[in-house]
Amino acid sequence: MNYQRLLARLGVEALPAAAVRQALTHSSAVHELNAEAVSSNERLEYLGDAVLELAISHALFSQKPPLPEGTLTTLRAQLVCRENLFRVAQRLELGRYLILSRGERLGGGESKPAILADALEALLGVVFLHQGYDVANTVILRLFLQDLDLDSLQQPAAHQWKSLLQERVQQEGPRHIAYQVTQQGLQHEPLFTALLLVDGVKLGTGRGKSKQEAEQAAAKAALQSLEAKSG
Repeated sequence: MNYQRLLARLGVEALPAAAVRQALTHSSAVHELNAEAVSSNERLEYLGDAVLELAISHALFSQKPPLPEGTLTTLRAQLVCRENLFRVAQRLELGRYLILSRGERLGGGESKPAILADALEALLGVVFLHQGYDVANTVILRLFLQDLDLDSLQQPAAHQWKSLLQERVQQEGPRHIAYQVTQQGLQHEPLFTALLLVDGVKLGTGRGKSKQEAEQAAAKAALQSLEAKSG
């Protein structure tokens, strides 16, 4: 397959076709072909993930005026999360280039967020290996940060607060996160209250018309409290 259109979208002049092919090869195809596991994109994904996180971390750290640590962590989590990787991969039309097993392709693998996100990270790993960090950094900044409104990004979607909270509190290792939810009100119009505990310590409370909404509200309150303390 000719990858010139993909490379043009990345903003990279040339990459070895074999390396690009490996970045786009899902493990399902490897198993179907009975090839060595190393020929899938899993190792490249591991490398690309690290390069992506470093580039985003440095870019956010360099923002003026300086952002507090809590905000940096929240923004980075939003930028490198699977949902955002999926959106970037879609803009690159990465699905059309994926190498999948027949079963995975029939199952819609070329449009699955996890598969596309992993392939994108693997592709960034290839850019780093063959063009160096400076080029990889330029590609990442253009794909992830160009024309980005950081003020709007600091207001996550309602369904993201729990994952952002988990990312924040587990920076220094595993923590036990629990939500205790109670229900009040009428059966046809319930009101849920969620208490968020981290290692048994209360961090936030939230209310909502569903259990999930209350939990997200509690996570949001906890994150805002942590950011206020770190800022």
